[in-house]
This record gives sequence, structure tokens and C-alpha cells, in this order.
Amino acid sequence: MFRPIVISLTALLLLSCSHDVSITAQTTGRVAAVLVQPGAYVHIGDVLVQLDTRDLVTRRQTLIARIDLAELRHTDASALYRALEETNLEMTRRTITSPVSGRVVWICQSRTIHQGMQVAVVVEGPPIAQLVAKKESAGGFHPRRFLKSVVLKD
Repeated sequence: MFRPIVISLTALLLLSCSHDVSITAQTTGRVAAVLVQPGAYVHIGDVLVQLDTRDLVTRRQTLIARIDLAELRHTDASALYRALEETNLEMTRRTITSPVSGRVVWICQSRTIHQGMQVAVVVEGPPIAQLVAKKESAGGFHPRRFLKSVVLKD
């Protein structure tokens, strides 16, 4: 005795009125962590990739100690303050964030990022519609009938 084979298929298509935003690195560094994967929805300011900052943390601690010592000795620490500002700016550059809200469609998997290198692509904006198609068939599967059964859902 034969049982009919049941084929179940579901298709999902997200439609959006948007554009791709390419995100590039402002500095060079070793990747410490990739915090999102393709398909993830991100908001403005969400961290996508974190570059290694251990060298900068050490430099920052050294500069702060040297500033403290210069102030105790009542000597000019202006060059040290400028160096500290540059170090803090470099630390900020090593945290790569999303400038837009949207869906991540590509993210770099390289171990090292170079200045100007593309790091991620985010499709800006939320989906405006979602197409969902579901079909179960106990008989032969017909792709044209399946496609005709697609329905629009909000």
C-alpha cells in the first residue's frame, strides 16, 4: 500500500523601498569581534565590527600616567593631552557602527581590516511588505500553481 507524498513549501520575500549603504573602515586594525551576521536588523549606532584596541588601552593608560606626573611637577602637558585626544579618537574609529537602520546583507569576515576597506553593506529602512507563500500538495508539485498561491501580508 502506497501513501501519497506530501510536499510542503514555504517562501518568504521581503520588499523594501530602500538603498544599500556601504560601510567602510576609518582605520586599520585586527578584528576582535564581528557582532552581527547577514540578515540581522540593526539600528543607527549598533556596533557591527570591533577592532582590537589593546594597544590603544595601554597607550591611553601610559598617557594618563604621564599627564598626572607632568601636572604634579607643574610642567607643560599640552602635547600629552593632544596625544590622549588622538588615542581616544583612534579608539572610537576602531568601533565600526551602522550609520543607518536596516538589514545587514553582507559583512566582512576578514581577520584584518584596512582603512577604506568595505566592512559591511546594510539595506536602509524596514521592509514595507512581506510576501509569504505556503503550499502543501499530496499529489504532483506544480511550481506555477505554487507561485500563483503567493499572498501579500503586512
